[in-house]
Amino acid sequence: MEFCIFCELIAGRAEAGHVLVIPRAHVAGLADADDEVGTAIRRTARRLSVALRASGLRETAWWSPQTGRSARATSSTRTRH
Repeated sequence: MEFCIFCELIAGRAEAGHVLVIPRAHVAGLADADDEVGTAIRRTARRLSVALRASGLRETAWWSPQTGRSARATSSTRTRH
């Protein structure tokens, strides 16, 4: 498999600098994830949004699709900010 920054993050060999929701299953993008992985991403992102609001650190969270060349991304996995 070619280098994937998200795999490096999960393995603890890189730092993101902000909050990301990354599935443990390697998928090229959200459209390539099966229903179980897609549901887990959405559920985790929602729980994170609730926790950030409750902490007082952040009022809202938003989707920021970091996909492909148009986003200058090296991987097509989507992120949640």
